[in-house]
Amino acid sequence: MAEPSKAILEGFITRGDVGKSIGERSGYDKPGKNDRNKPTDWAKHVDGVVIQAEWAILEPEDGVYDFQLIEDALNDIKDYNEANDVNLGAKLRVFAGQYSPDHILDNPDIGSTYVAYAEVGKGRDGNLPHFWKDAFLDKYKALHQALAEEFDAKPEDDEDHVRNEILREISITACMMKSADMHRAENGDNYVDRVDGLTNIGVLMSAGLTFEEDFSCQKKQINIVANAWENTWVSVARAHFNDYSNHAGIAPPEGEKLTEDWPLAKDKMRKIVNVCRKNDNCIIGNNSLEHKETKDNNAAFFDDTNAIYYVAQNYLKEGKKKAPVYFQTVVKVQSDEDDNETKLHRVIESAMEASDVRMIELPTLKALKQYKDGYLSGNKMQAVRNELKK
Repeated sequence: MAEPSKAILEGFITRGDVGKSIGERSGYDKPGKNDRNKPTDWAKHVDGVVIQAEWAILEPEDGVYDFQLIEDALNDIKDYNEANDVNLGAKLRVFAGQYSPDHILDNPDIGSTYVAYAEVGKGRDGNLPHFWKDAFLDKYKALHQALAEEFDAKPEDDEDHVRNEILREISITACMMKSADMHRAENGDNYVDRVDGLTNIGVLMSAGLTFEEDFSCQKKQINIVANAWENTWVSVARAHFNDYSNHAGIAPPEGEKLTEDWPLAKDKMRKIVNVCRKNDNCIIGNNSLEHKETKDNNAAFFDDTNAIYYVAQNYLKEGKKKAPVYFQTVVKVQSDEDDNETKLHRVIESAMEASDVRMIELPTLKALKQYKDGYLSGNKMQAVRNELKK
């Protein structure tokens, strides 16, 4: 398969100040809309937006699709581009997991399991489909085939297809829990507070999830989405195979840590990255770029015991010293209370030194505004943005 005909997303992308509760996660940052909670004229200082959509919104009934949210977003961006002579792009991230429609969660061939999180009252607790089942992946494949039929085609002269050029990247999100990452959840979310005494991972294991089933799902989801989209780039966040703390759900003695964590499996992470690299339209990414990964002269990027290594390295992308990657970051804009300098741009600069990163998904516009209205448009951030696009 040749590289996509659409341009790759480069520079800064905004993720949308939307809620994370079930039923509230769909949305996007609308360019041109005045919002006192976002930096002034923010759309002039970025290169695209992420369109977030819950699967339940896009397929309210089995096999019946409603893509109005995506159409509206692309048309809003198109209108803004034409009015301002710019070229903002878009990335689509469809949230599965607890955000899947009821006909998926209630499907007896798929099954679902209740999961709960430490963030009490955040509205994320709910039923999680058994994403490792072939029946689930078949439904996920059908969704992407329907999306691609509508939005993947090369842009034509007629108005209905001009929008397709704007949608340049699709997130791969089948094998997920809570977020769009490959990892299941942070350690703090796998806490034992259920009546059955199991963590989320423990209860999913009792429903049939195994390490090998998970590994298989990671590989299958990449090929499913990469094969569905011919002209559009696809991307996937690397695996966190070492994040299953206390996966058996047995509370350890106070002050001790169980040793039977889900294995780091470096060879498995490398194989998953290679599955992406073998598809010429696939970009590997990292959804948690933080200061700790760029300190100490970017040591994490060159340490094969660190998961971020498997994003930065080349592997099977022949003919290139590096292959394109993206990073998402929620790093705090300010280093600490005693530091008048900001660190967000420094973290991005460090990542650029250690990898061929082309695109950064920024912290929320609200977070940037709360720090300083002019930070995004300032010289330091805009210099980083321009360097990304080189």
